[in-house]
Amino acid sequence: MIPAEEAAGESAMMGRQDRDQRQLFYEFCLDEMIPRDYLLQRINVFATAVLTDLHQQLKAFYSDIGRPSVDPELMNRMLLVGYCYGIRHERRLCQEVALHLAFRWFCKLDLDDKVPHHSTFSVNRLGRFRESEILRHIFERVVAACMVAGLVKGEGFAVDASVMEANASRYHGKAPDELDWTDAQRQKRAVAEYLAGLEAEAQDQEGKDNRSGGSDATPTAKPDRKPPKVISPSDPSSAWTAKANKRVQFGYGLNYLIDVEHAVIVDVEPTPARTYDEVESTKTMLDRTERRFSLKPKRLAADTAYGTGRFLGWLVGPKDPVFNPIFRKNFDQALRDLGWIDASNIRVEYYDAGGDFERLRKLAKESVELHPDLIVAVNTPLVAAVIAETRTVPVVFGLVSDPVGSGFVQSYARPGGNATGFAYAGRDLVSKWLELLKEVSPAITRVALLFNPDAAPGRGSYYVRPFEAAAVSLAITPIVAPVRNAEEIERLISRLEGQPPGGLVVTPDYFIASQRELIIAVAARRKVPAMYFLPQFVITGGLMSYSIDDP
Repeated sequence: MIPAEEAAGESAMMGRQDRDQRQLFYEFCLDEMIPRDYLLQRINVFATAVLTDLHQQLKAFYSDIGRPSVDPELMNRMLLVGYCYGIRHERRLCQEVALHLAFRWFCKLDLDDKVPHHSTFSVNRLGRFRESEILRHIFERVVAACMVAGLVKGEGFAVDASVMEANASRYHGKAPDELDWTDAQRQKRAVAEYLAGLEAEAQDQEGKDNRSGGSDATPTAKPDRKPPKVISPSDPSSAWTAKANKRVQFGYGLNYLIDVEHAVIVDVEPTPARTYDEVESTKTMLDRTERRFSLKPKRLAADTAYGTGRFLGWLVGPKDPVFNPIFRKNFDQALRDLGWIDASNIRVEYYDAGGDFERLRKLAKESVELHPDLIVAVNTPLVAAVIAETRTVPVVFGLVSDPVGSGFVQSYARPGGNATGFAYAGRDLVSKWLELLKEVSPAITRVALLFNPDAAPGRGSYYVRPFEAAAVSLAITPIVAPVRNAEEIERLISRLEGQPPGGLVVTPDYFIASQRELIIAVAARRKVPAMYFLPQFVITGGLMSYSIDDP
């Protein structure tokens, strides 16, 4: 008799699967099914670490009563799965997690656990997750872990942007003045947010017009940027661009700041897909990286689109290592106390000319051309440069010794014009500076008053008169010492060395502050006792100061 397999033309040794699936009980361990070199296995230890405080961070965004919600850690683990495997749509992500054993294991789901509905993601991503900025918190925890592991060096960064196509038809773009938003369109989140932004900008511009117009409030201010020629009715915040594959579409720019040592992304910022917005986002990312991680790169790599004069001026402009961080820290904290958070509900641009008067005038002009709501100027030359450019934009000043004599305000009681602020009482401290200097070094018989006539109020006369009067009362020979460059500073201090013993009084002066390190070094080398006008000179290595506590 011939076997049935051979009769059918099959080999006797060909195996057949037993399809009997009637077993009722199985011994099964999900963890053993995931290979140790599998991607999710390898990143799980890091995901567990960065999600440790997730519930604490989100506690304020959940109610104390009602039905328990889906675990936010589960949703964030699912989002990590979607990111790692390129699953962009939430509906498909839920299907994949339900079917894939490794995905279930990573999300801490058993075989019979239910996967959250895809709508849950939208509600939380646009609600709790967005309001709490929990996704940025998780991202920054990952960056911090990379820093601990030595993967981020912080010396060289690269910046670039990729285009993500918006969920908007490229065939239905319209000019802004052609759009008449229907009630149904206004209910959509993207449109509602766009219109809310337009309303805020309109109120902003109205305030500027009222401040800069004539007696009849005729608008004179010009908008900082032109409105887009084409926008999408369904996603109006996206930009009309041809960057991706040269195909015109609506899209967003995903801007990355990357540490070049091991190609670790240290910050990211989304913008409309416009070059201007992408370049501006680089400032935000660099500032935020310095603020959050104390990373300040020595080099920044980027393509030619980032080579605008404005951005390069911001990037390579002189930065004071003592005054700027202290001022910015105090200024940012004061804004936060009032409910204003930089890059959130207010935008703050910082400029520093580093003692260069020509650059200072250019920065003043550039600041005014931005049509800001307010300009804060912290020295006499800067206030003078700003007021020379505008008599309409409000100006608040600090560290200005003689605002009335300098013509910034009409009087202390009634400033008038567009400027007001705080006067630095340096003139009243001149006699105290000399007294303390004489007390520390009784042998001195001559003291030089160091100032820059182009930066000091009244070209120096504001301080010279009380200085000469106080010197006579202390039997000290006053030396009036105007300087305009580093060579003159070093030559002046060198003359104070030797007999008869000499001392130095350094006045509150923008140029002098920029030469702080040179003055301190030469005074120490020549053994000339010096009195400085701010404690930051002492922080840098100066002998002593007598003044206010903060710049």
